[in-house]
Amino acid sequence: MDIAFANPCCRYPVPEFLASPGHLPERVLSSVTAEMSRSWSCHLIRASSPGKESKQLRVSTTFLENSAMRSLSTVQGQVFLLLKYLIKRVIGRHYRGLKSYHAKTLLFRTIQLIPEYQWVPDNLEQLVQQCLRSLIDHLSSSTGLLPHFFVPNALVYLRKNCDSSSAADAVSQTLKDLRHRLIEFQQQLVPISEAAPFHLHPFRLMPLYFLETPCLPGTLEFHHIYLAVKLAMLSLAQVDDSQCVRLLIDRLPDAACTARTALKVLVALKDRQKLEAKRLLREGFGNRPCRVARQIPCELDCDVLEYLGSRDSAWQFSMRFEQPISLAWLPSPQLRAQFPARMTYYDKRFFLNFSLLVNSLQLELDEARQDFLDDWFADLRSDPGCDFEELFTFSLYSREVAQLRLIRDRLLRLSSYQTSGKFLQLTRKILELSRR
Repeated sequence: MDIAFANPCCRYPVPEFLASPGHLPERVLSSVTAEMSRSWSCHLIRASSPGKESKQLRVSTTFLENSAMRSLSTVQGQVFLLLKYLIKRVIGRHYRGLKSYHAKTLLFRTIQLIPEYQWVPDNLEQLVQQCLRSLIDHLSSSTGLLPHFFVPNALVYLRKNCDSSSAADAVSQTLKDLRHRLIEFQQQLVPISEAAPFHLHPFRLMPLYFLETPCLPGTLEFHHIYLAVKLAMLSLAQVDDSQCVRLLIDRLPDAACTARTALKVLVALKDRQKLEAKRLLREGFGNRPCRVARQIPCELDCDVLEYLGSRDSAWQFSMRFEQPISLAWLPSPQLRAQFPARMTYYDKRFFLNFSLLVNSLQLELDEARQDFLDDWFADLRSDPGCDFEELFTFSLYSREVAQLRLIRDRLLRLSSYQTSGKFLQLTRKILELSRR
């Protein structure tokens, strides 16, 4: 979620394409014109050109862009998704100066240049090629930047400390490999099925951190779980009085059963009560992997919030912490590295998977490893919605080559991790075990 503090403005500057629309469809022009005439649509945000930080405000064209995007044809939308994928997942592996906004600007400029009858599925690759060539031309120009589509005489800047020459080189390499990259993307697509499970983890959505309140009512309901878990994590890392943390954890409702048990185990380990930690795990889960409400049935006809509140559904969280949460008492360095997991590209945002934590703690504190690993593997294999961290953490414990190969194949579908250190670490482990 992007947060922008905005000031109302009287009207938009008139975009140049309204006078010279080229091949822009009438539906796009009409939707943009209607949005421009809407009261309070135009606003200013804190953004400035390089070297003039804190000295400029910029007209936000977000509402105009959204109205135009909603008027796109199917193929135009597909081109945008491919451009965004290439910029974020392919070019972004080696060069991070480009933004998603470059993809949107390229799309609109290409729509203006190419007649609508050419926007057909058979031309998809050629249309993407046209966009990338246009980007290279602009990056190699005297300004080295892409002109803004909605604001006259404005430019779309690269990220801070990034140069146009390196950007042009990265885009050129992607253009050479485009066919391979598009096939790579296609292999990740999964057909939509009416019978497919629906995954919903509301606490993976990052709330507005500046609106969070440290106060909690006496009785915690489902919507209080997020803040209670966050306060418990902060207290574990900062407060010496474990009793206060226990009282907070005990108040968590059953919809956070796994998170509640995991937090209790963390308190016990912090107090060096290993036997108590093992007892809590045994009473909560026996000798089996953690079973949680991973999905919502498509045929559900009751209130979704009511459904989530009646099951152990709150076990994945995305949280912002000003300082990294250090759980130095966790039993192994690899577990300390995995929980909580720092989000890619965000220094202060972390991902907490309490199901992963519980299963890892059971393996760390108990000796019956292989049967437990086999059960955990069966769960992961049957769940198409497993996240990267859980799949990778399983691979740290397993030494079965067949299991590790399947986990590797699952990770291959998560394209942003194909060249990551963790993926390469797993590949080396498979090779070493295969030689034995």
